[in-house]
Amino acid sequence: MNMDPLEFIMTPGKQFTVISEILHEVRRVYLDGRPHPKELEPTFDGHSVGHWDGDVMVVDTVGLRTNDDGTWLSDKAHIVEHIRMANSNAIVNDITISDPKALTGEWKFTRYYAREPKGTEINEYVCTNNRNLPDANGVQTAE
Repeated sequence: MNMDPLEFIMTPGKQFTVISEILHEVRRVYLDGRPHPKELEPTFDGHSVGHWDGDVMVVDTVGLRTNDDGTWLSDKAHIVEHIRMANSNAIVNDITISDPKALTGEWKFTRYYAREPKGTEINEYVCTNNRNLPDANGVQTAE
């Protein structure tokens, strides 16, 4: 199950939004039929468009920003997700990543998300709140 709190917001026919507690990330999946832009400025989340195939949301993502050291995906990365409700309290996301420059084949994996109890709120996550207690010399370090 997912360990970092996420909030899913569905605006039917327009957008699927994912808000993450970690680093205040917001991911937008456009569901209004638009294509990916021809000129795309790469970002860490890329550009995502989606559509419904029955009860499965199919999300197509391109335009991912690459790491400067080349240890992750390249500018040719393409991610396809199939997101569905497993039951009233769980979401399953089957993910396929292809990248002809960085991978020798497709990389497939599945993420599972469980519904939090009613009333759960996403809190502000700030790195400075995530510190170790002072050591014997009174020095405090980040985790």
